[in-house]
Amino acid sequence: MDFETLTRFIICEAKVLSGQTFNNFEEFLVVFDEFYSSITNELVRIGYEFANKTELITFVKMVNLLYSWRFTTAEISNFTDNFLYGYTIPQINKEFDLLRFGENYNINIELKSDSTPEEQEQQLRKNHFYLNFLPSKTYYYSISPNTSTYIEYVPEEDKFINILPEDFFKVIKEQNIIRCTSEEADS
Repeated sequence: MDFETLTRFIICEAKVLSGQTFNNFEEFLVVFDEFYSSITNELVRIGYEFANKTELITFVKMVNLLYSWRFTTAEISNFTDNFLYGYTIPQINKEFDLLRFGENYNINIELKSDSTPEEQEQQLRKNHFYLNFLPSKTYYYSISPNTSTYIEYVPEEDKFINILPEDFFKVIKEQNIIRCTSEEADS
């Protein structure tokens, strides 16, 4: 499911469960907190498992960030499908927030709430360590809407740069996606 559709599903679940509509994000967060367990159960039922409440809220905030970066609803819907959510490499029990495989390159996005830039950088280096065996290049991103830090790791140069929205969108859009389930990725 693409990021836009999944976010709408989360918000609609909160509306249905609470019987309320939301005028702003803060109102959604109050209701979300109250109905988190029920919303999570529905997400698991349809195959989307987030590590915890904070990661789920950070995901919704990331989608709002994409809008602030001037992504359209159609662009988010069309180009963010087929990510694996909370994928874990079973042999080493290493979890990746958002991971999508491609013929030309792979994309890893880590969702952070209150991490420092140093913690984000450390996470991206660690992810590169675990994913560098893949046959094609991987783009590594860490997005923290709470701290307004958006970092890309460029392992070929061992450097970190601020994510430029237009470059991020180009990477998302131009990937030749390999559609696979978590089970298929395990093999």
